[in-house]
Amino acid sequence: AWAFVLAVLMTLTLIAPQALAANTVDPVEPASGKILVSQTDYTLIDGVTESDIFLNTKEGNAQIAGFMTTIAPGAKATFKASYNGYYTEGSTPASRKDKAANLAWSMEKTTMQAANYTKATGGNVIMAMNGDYYNMQTGAPTGYLIMEGNLVKTGNEPFFAILKDGSAVIRKAGSDTSDVVEAVSGPYMLVENGQIVPGLDQGDRMPRNSVGIRADGSVVFFEADGRQEPMSIGMSMYEVASFLKDAGCVTAIYLDGGGSATVAACYEGTDELVVRNSPSDGLERTVSDAL
Repeated sequence: AWAFVLAVLMTLTLIAPQALAANTVDPVEPASGKILVSQTDYTLIDGVTESDIFLNTKEGNAQIAGFMTTIAPGAKATFKASYNGYYTEGSTPASRKDKAANLAWSMEKTTMQAANYTKATGGNVIMAMNGDYYNMQTGAPTGYLIMEGNLVKTGNEPFFAILKDGSAVIRKAGSDTSDVVEAVSGPYMLVENGQIVPGLDQGDRMPRNSVGIRADGSVVFFEADGRQEPMSIGMSMYEVASFLKDAGCVTAIYLDGGGSATVAACYEGTDELVVRNSPSDGLERTVSDAL
């Protein structure tokens, strides 16, 4: 629930005082005609920072509200892919392995998937976001889905993965998955070898969700709200790629956007996972897989 930023006061009324923090990640210096209007950082845990970002043009007529979550190497956090019905209360890794082979397709909100993960494992979810494109009739993701090393689905899409050694990678469709512990896909590569992928759409601005990896192993999630002018007009695929490249990512993929774009976080000093962005449907949508 973001207010249109006509004055800093309107933004500050939405911020929990205990969540305020000095900048802990380097400010993004966007290219492509954008100006960084403001960046406010919030510590989720040591090594994990959410940055609430406002971008605009020099003319001030195209505001974008975005949410960047940076996970530094060595942060005391891990990544988990999720799907409705996989993490259930009382389940164990062994029972979930059996379940993965015959998982029924369905849809559930990102925050509910996080709550189910907590009930099943006792883990604390500090950040959650929606994942891949999906069949809106069945809920089946269109790409790869791997949870706890269990291959649930493959597909013809690149994927973001966590390997057995704990490192994060982005791999192309058809790549080896034998060393993958967790993975979700996205339909498009945005950045490869530090360069923006040629041919990305530059005109269609909408809510976008994405993930990139820096050369030092840091993981950067970025969601841009959209379809809510003048609060946030959204970004084209090319603009998201430009932003992630400017943020230092050497590889990145697009996840799912539109009304599915969701970012939830639990700030340091609180115990509630709350949707931070403004979903364009006006409420949180049920989705397929999540991270």
